[in-house]
Amino acid sequence: MKIKLLSVIIIIALLAGCSTSFDKISAEKRLNTVNLDRVQAADAPLKKPFKLAIFTDLETVDASNDFYESWDWSQTERKMISSYADDLKKEKYVSEYFFIPDQEHSLQDMKSIMKEAESKGADALVTIRGIIKVNKYMNPSALLDPTIIGALWLPGSNRDVMLLSHLDMWNMKSKEAVISVKSDFIEKDVAPTLLINTVDTVNLVKTESLRELLMQFKKKITSLKLD
Repeated sequence: MKIKLLSVIIIIALLAGCSTSFDKISAEKRLNTVNLDRVQAADAPLKKPFKLAIFTDLETVDASNDFYESWDWSQTERKMISSYADDLKKEKYVSEYFFIPDQEHSLQDMKSIMKEAESKGADALVTIRGIIKVNKYMNPSALLDPTIIGALWLPGSNRDVMLLSHLDMWNMKSKEAVISVKSDFIEKDVAPTLLINTVDTVNLVKTESLRELLMQFKKKITSLKLD
């Protein structure tokens, strides 16, 4: 009896301790470490209305701090970005805008992203880049997962989704960021193991993080002194 009780205590401790933290320092460093050639262009202010290029990308980080492509901004989120860009057109900040596909560019490869933006005549570039981490772990309720009641009714599974994202607007002539805003968002979900939905939690985090970025961006751009 004592052995069984000890086994249960050990299993519960292991289940409860499976969550891992998000190394924000490493994520911030990766977002800030970009290959970019700085140029001297003191007389290159950004003037409105300007042609705008938009680049979006996400990377996933795992427990060992390896970065890879897994999640991405959805079409719904791209429509949200387009809605803000359309508002900037109406307010005469932007003459036109276009998206740069992320398939051929890495999150840190600012040089090639800017090169494509320049090839299409962009005056400014908005980059929306994020590092996301999804922690999946069980809690003591999962001990009853082998039963139908446990797997369908008891909240035995956890999802912690964390997203650190940056939005920067670059002057293409000076290669300098004229606007920089950040969002740091986390969402936790607990549900029965057979019903928990990682995609829903990830989408919620992405949408809320993006909304926060775009709201900050809108405030910043209206305060810029553009001729």
